[in-house]
Amino acid sequence: LGAALLLGPLACDSGSSSGPESTVRTLTVLYTNDEHGWIEEGPETDGAAKLVGLWRSAEGYTETGDFLILSGGDNWTGPAISTWFQGESTVDVMNAMGYDASTLGNHEFDFTVDGLRARITQADFPFLAANIHTKGTSATPDFATPFTIENVNGIRVGLVGLASTTTPWTTFPAYVEDYEFIGYQEALQEWVPKAWSAGADLVMVMAHICHQEMIPLLPTLRDLEVSVLTGGHCNEVVGEVRDGVALVIGGWQFDRYGRVVVSFDEETGEVTGLQSGVAQNSGGSPDPVVQALVETWQEAAATELSDVIGFAEGPVSNGSSAL
Repeated sequence: LGAALLLGPLACDSGSSSGPESTVRTLTVLYTNDEHGWIEEGPETDGAAKLVGLWRSAEGYTETGDFLILSGGDNWTGPAISTWFQGESTVDVMNAMGYDASTLGNHEFDFTVDGLRARITQADFPFLAANIHTKGTSATPDFATPFTIENVNGIRVGLVGLASTTTPWTTFPAYVEDYEFIGYQEALQEWVPKAWSAGADLVMVMAHICHQEMIPLLPTLRDLEVSVLTGGHCNEVVGEVRDGVALVIGGWQFDRYGRVVVSFDEETGEVTGLQSGVAQNSGGSPDPVVQALVETWQEAAATELSDVIGFAEGPVSNGSSAL
């Protein structure tokens, strides 16, 4: 991948905090991307309920702690439990998991912009993208939030989103023909300063882009004093600190999660340390609230998809020309 592929709860370190009288606090980002609706257990993933349980047991996650739960986009479009309901089940579960923000991925447009608006209304978290314009203008469309400020126990975290510039051909082209996806650097140079001006203590960029697209942005991110850049879209596994910026991509389908730890000095307002890594979603005990919600959607999917609409007299192999 041209990057350090790192498994385990922590990897990479830059900087350190001081002694017992320190004013340095740690903020932990728990990160997924390209979930594609895999809220239930499957052959490649332990699913959403066990992931939350793992966050609690392995990371010490609590809803009131110094944590941010973030997604890099492509929340839905995958198994029937997600796609049949046009992402509604996925957003329902992500609400229960405590997500604070998601990037707009290309698959967020798979059920038209009106379908996306329905999911935005449903979500307890914003969908971020600073690089989408209504065609022929510089106006941001109503479904895209360029940035948001999340207050984590007094630390104001600016989150700026970037949608993939490949979206016009990696979703149904007709669904986004009224919009332009502008360059990443142009959007960063416009919107990161606005996040700072809005009172952010530190700024992170959440992007639905591949690792090879992340690296050229590093000089711009350093100039803009961005501490964290997250990725997605190519389903990679990346956890590293490069040129003073923590980079993370957490696989896909809830099979892994990224963990970024930011050390922040409340007295000086400076980021004093960064750690980034990726861990497997394995060994968690199901969170009962999330598990009950997943089971509700499993029952709904079974009911919806139980009608026989046709049959085949012989087998049809997966991947065959007949299929």
